[in-house]
Amino acid sequence: MRRQSHSCIRDTLLNFQGTPALAPASEAITNSFEKFLLLAGGSNVASTDGPKGAQHVLYILDALKECLPLLSIKCVTAILKYFKTLLELRQPVVTRRVTDSLKVVCLHPGLQVPAEPLLDLLCSLALYASTNETSADNMTFTASLLDVGMKKVYSLNRQICVVKLPIVFSTLKG
Repeated sequence: MRRQSHSCIRDTLLNFQGTPALAPASEAITNSFEKFLLLAGGSNVASTDGPKGAQHVLYILDALKECLPLLSIKCVTAILKYFKTLLELRQPVVTRRVTDSLKVVCLHPGLQVPAEPLLDLLCSLALYASTNETSADNMTFTASLLDVGMKKVYSLNRQICVVKLPIVFSTLKG
């Protein structure tokens, strides 16, 4: 059922590409994501809904894997900043969903995201991977993601890539 709803969201966003309807649709998705992040975080607004909010965040992260490249650039940038916060939780189930979505963003050829938030997120991922004991499969996936991500950042802005490249190299040497 959820998979079908994710496909419907993706198809709707595909139909909205190049139209004025894309911005409000993107903002609605981003606002839902933000709302459930607050619920999951136990904010004073709805602290009794923490577990329910956390489950909804996971559902939205699953949906973002399919539709993130179709959102407006403004919303993609906002979501990338939230991804960094989610990586800092160091929860494998959350981290995997974030990295899956991030890989889709990095592999999407037409998506022109701002290079700085993307690079910041990739460096956070590199630091996370280097400080946490992970399986060989996870390290392989992370190395692949860092490879495609750094290529994307390099194509967007070479100068900022040079400064942060040593962080990625130190992660990959392990």
